[in-house]
Amino acid sequence: MVTAQATAASPQPLAIPGLVLYPDFVTPVEQADIIEQADRAPWCGRGIAPNPEMHRRTQHYGFVFSYRHRKILSECHEPLPEFLAGVTERVTQLPDWTPRTGPDANLMVLVNEYNPGQGIMPHKDSSAIFGPAIGSLSLLSPCLMTFTKIKPKPMKSKPEADAQAGADMARLSTDSNPTGPLVACGEEVIVDPEVMAKLPDSISVYLPPRSLLLMTGIGRDAYTHTISKDMTERLPPPDSLEIADVAASSLDKPSPPEHPSVNALTLQKAQFERERRISLTFRTVRAVAVDDKMEALPSHRDATTMAYTK
Repeated sequence: MVTAQATAASPQPLAIPGLVLYPDFVTPVEQADIIEQADRAPWCGRGIAPNPEMHRRTQHYGFVFSYRHRKILSECHEPLPEFLAGVTERVTQLPDWTPRTGPDANLMVLVNEYNPGQGIMPHKDSSAIFGPAIGSLSLLSPCLMTFTKIKPKPMKSKPEADAQAGADMARLSTDSNPTGPLVACGEEVIVDPEVMAKLPDSISVYLPPRSLLLMTGIGRDAYTHTISKDMTERLPPPDSLEIADVAASSLDKPSPPEHPSVNALTLQKAQFERERRISLTFRTVRAVAVDDKMEALPSHRDATTMAYTK
């Protein structure tokens, strides 16, 4: 059973503001319990509603999300199952979670199964549907998650660009925002271009088993994230690879100090084999997105529009 007891793992801020990795967020025993209980619960996908068209399997708790329509379908009125309650409470007690989401936020937990050869396309979670903090707990197999800057929205003309820039900079200077130079304006997110210019165009984050990645602010809203379908993942050059410290108990061999979270064999080969991976995604659902009438909800494409100042 996973309890709500706080983990001793130290948070590891990454190169992109708003991305924080918590190694060893759950213990090996807790991981085994989550996997065992999840496999006893009903899955959807592979011909089973509510997402029968999906090739990989998922479980939805709190709310049901349609991948085909990119919308919330309905609210689940049952409480979280016991095997998710403890780890969910632990996530929502993190310092970067509650100030952004609020204590009474509409919580959704998604259990995802990734078999070898399955990944996720580059995307940004909708800012109009989901709240400002997203947590992703990785179990079983490690993987690389790649973050890439979202390109600026093109302007039709220079006068239009100048006018937009003036309005955006006014909002950047007057809005109070705990995430720094990032302002949410309805369905759009405005990021100060001077700040973005200093940040990497792309990084790959090594997600070891039992680690939690928390995404807020710029890391959540100004970058897409993706996981490849590769059966064998090759580590990128060190200047584009983010690896956090983890406890020695999570390694099967001693590690060199420059990359303490990857075992020596992985470093020597500069690659690792993907196996079955289970992830738990923790998100809040905005009140405006809770509607059983799908046509009343914003589309995924419209909800992820990004705007940048020039």
